[in-house]
Amino acid sequence: MNKILVIITLLIAQFTFSQYFKSGKVSKAELEEKQHLLEPNANAAILENTSSLSFCFYPQYLTDF
Repeated sequence: MNKILVIITLLIAQFTFSQYFKSGKVSKAELEEKQHLLEPNANAAILENTSSLSFCFYPQYLTDF
């Protein structure tokens, strides 16, 4: 029963916090760009590429799983 409760809690937390998306402002020049400067044959360009990863490990909370 305890394992199921932990799994359900983790799944709810994953779905709750995974949809947070914050984008920056796009300039008018970026919107009017017809070709990428470095790769004119590209189908698309990435305007902003950011990532973040955090991991907290608490061994005292690990019990007999």
